[in-house]
Amino acid sequence: MTTSESTESTLKVLTLTTLQKEVKKLRLARTKLSQSIKMLERLMETLDLGPSPESQDQPQAKGTQKSQPKPKLNEHPAIQTYRDVFHTYPKVPTYPTIIEAVGDKPEDMEIWRECCTFWLGIGWNPQNITGQLERYNEEWMSGGPGGTKLIDGVLYRVHADGSRELELATDPD
Repeated sequence: MTTSESTESTLKVLTLTTLQKEVKKLRLARTKLSQSIKMLERLMETLDLGPSPESQDQPQAKGTQKSQPKPKLNEHPAIQTYRDVFHTYPKVPTYPTIIEAVGDKPEDMEIWRECCTFWLGIGWNPQNITGQLERYNEEWMSGGPGGTKLIDGVLYRVHADGSRELELATDPD
């Protein structure tokens, strides 16, 4: 074996060893990155932001079941109604309060929209969710079954089945 062949053989061994070390480092980095992504996805789901779009495209590992995705709170009809009226979302911590107070029935969404539109028209702070919900409950929803409530020239009649009917009212003055 000549000196050049010996040098070439040594160089191949060193290159192979170096490449193996690099592959090992990359695998370790990939593992750490994968763990970081999973941790961030759990954090996002905790904050009700949902999983990242990239993770939804990846196939599930064998033997694991994909759980039903949690509905995003910002997609709830009451939150979307608020968004439609004010052109902004309420603060995230207020989502459960709004959703619980307003519900998700279409007739409730109409009343919630009217309440938000009134609030906007008066020029009051859109982030005052407590005030809006007080007005929603006291002014819009206070007429029990069979009762009526006059608000800004509109008579709201509440029927026993919970449905509401809007009627134009004349001002008694």
